[in-house]
Amino acid sequence: MRQGSDILGKSIFVYDTGKTVESVRDLVFDHNTGRVLGFLVAESGWFRSARILPLAAVKAIGPSGIITADQTTIVSSKTLSRVAELLREDNVLRGTEIMTTDGRNLGTMVDLFFDDATGLVEGYEVSGGLFADAYSGRSFVPALQTLTIGEDVAFVSPETADLMEEQVGGVLGALQSAGGRLQEAGHYTGEKLQEAGHYTGEKFQAASQYTSEKWTIAAAAAQKDWEAMTQTASEQYDLARRNAEISITNAVVSPEEQQTCILGKITQDPVLDNRDRLLFPAGLVITAVEVQQASDNGVLDLLYRSTGGDIGQDASDRIQLATQAAKAQFQTATQSAKARLDAANQHASQDLQSLRHDTLASITNAAVAPDRQRAYALGKTVDRDICALDGRLLVSEGAVATAEVVALAESADMLNELYRATGGAVGAELTQQATGLLAAPAVDQTLGRRASTTVHTSSGSVIVAAGQIVTELVIERARTAGQEQALMAATGIELNEAYRLGASQGLGRANERIKSTSAIAGRQLQTGANQLQAEAATLWTALEREVRKLAFQTQQFIENRRIQSALGRPVTRVILDEQDQVILNVGDLITHKAIDHAREADSLEILLGSVYDRAPELMTRSDLRAPARGEAALVSQS
Repeated sequence: MRQGSDILGKSIFVYDTGKTVESVRDLVFDHNTGRVLGFLVAESGWFRSARILPLAAVKAIGPSGIITADQTTIVSSKTLSRVAELLREDNVLRGTEIMTTDGRNLGTMVDLFFDDATGLVEGYEVSGGLFADAYSGRSFVPALQTLTIGEDVAFVSPETADLMEEQVGGVLGALQSAGGRLQEAGHYTGEKLQEAGHYTGEKFQAASQYTSEKWTIAAAAAQKDWEAMTQTASEQYDLARRNAEISITNAVVSPEEQQTCILGKITQDPVLDNRDRLLFPAGLVITAVEVQQASDNGVLDLLYRSTGGDIGQDASDRIQLATQAAKAQFQTATQSAKARLDAANQHASQDLQSLRHDTLASITNAAVAPDRQRAYALGKTVDRDICALDGRLLVSEGAVATAEVVALAESADMLNELYRATGGAVGAELTQQATGLLAAPAVDQTLGRRASTTVHTSSGSVIVAAGQIVTELVIERARTAGQEQALMAATGIELNEAYRLGASQGLGRANERIKSTSAIAGRQLQTGANQLQAEAATLWTALEREVRKLAFQTQQFIENRRIQSALGRPVTRVILDEQDQVILNVGDLITHKAIDHAREADSLEILLGSVYDRAPELMTRSDLRAPARGEAALVSQS
């Protein structure tokens, strides 16, 4: 529910443009039905009628403002007959005295509380009156039925005053008689909560370590590719240089002239083949046999120079030019390999950043719903720059998170970053949820107590007003918002005291049964102890289940991202099922069918680890293919 005075002055944001268009001046209250119909944003004048934002047109009410779909939802009061009638009557609730029909004065009305979805008034805050001493002169009058409002006094039924009396005498007596019994129950609860925090931290650390390992593997693979390409480039350089020497020699002195010149001469230096094996030792007289052997082994030019052949200065110049060309080719190959290594490092860094963002977004969304993130961030100041994954600046440090900024961050999948940049704490939310799990069974003890302070939700909605008696509706509202512990604190109940109270009540019932028969009392006492232990175990089991659910959701999200990245890419190995049937062959594209078959065969991790994401290398695919075609491969239309 919402407090009327909290709504006054709030800004109205239009969602489609993200602009602030109006502010709330007053509430339009229908005393016949006991409902708030809308908000007055502009009063009537000489030539204009009042302008109203109907409650049905409100999309959300947050701590910083009210959100509506577009500016057309703010309409003239003339279009709303009942609203126009109420504005003409000019009923003023503030200052009206509330009195029961049997003559008891409950106080003077200063504020009202209403349901922000239906507009139904749930109660009134009054000053003075019969229960003025309950909370600093203020008390809460529940709205059981529509008020009969006159010029000076509003009448309610006598049952209203009865509901304003606090029914806690027996509970307080039981709490005082329990004393310091079962102090260990409070320690047990604290230890479990601390263990839950450690468990959640370990899960997040494991996710971060996983992303780091993936980046290390990618960097190592890129380094290996670079070394292989450098070795290949060096071999190609040597081969190019050797071919250049042969070409230049043959261009200056034809092979026929070399053969003629060599015959009968003596080698001055040994001649080796391309594998560095000795073909002709120094001092050998060359015959036609050696000439043919040199031609067959591709070393005719070497034998020519070994026997004193000189191709002259022109040949030397041409060799130098060829060497420079070979060096340039080597430099180009090296630069290409370095560029591929840089690209691989950049790709790996982008994947790491994307995976880190997705992991944090999954954890944040699991702890805090996106609706709550939007409501929390609206109107707050951003403490750092927020950029999209492609590097674009979305929101600057110091900017105010307006509705337009929230919509921009959400469209760029950066809502969780905006939530944390405006002060949102995921760890605090997880701790609050864990505390809520522990407080849930004990919050029923607040029933019938009077709240000393007002308890709000994260979006600013009122769970219980100061001076209000806690009802079943209030408890349900606290459970829905996860504010059980806050409600208990507002009624003066601490978590460890609640458990001691529950335990003491169980012991009291056991003592009464001991008076009738000791045997029955013994069994009941044992049952009470077992029940207390079972309740504690159930709380811890529920907490563990929530943490496991969060970890599973994170794991599923990462796996889905890997599958989406793999679809349509070829595989680098043969993927087999449990019967050694080929699911995908080398080079086959990964399909949805292949993903399903690999999951059934427990081979999905193997398939996702075999995705080929580099540029094609100079090799034939047939050397790596299996003899059978993959049953899940795409069939060629030709």
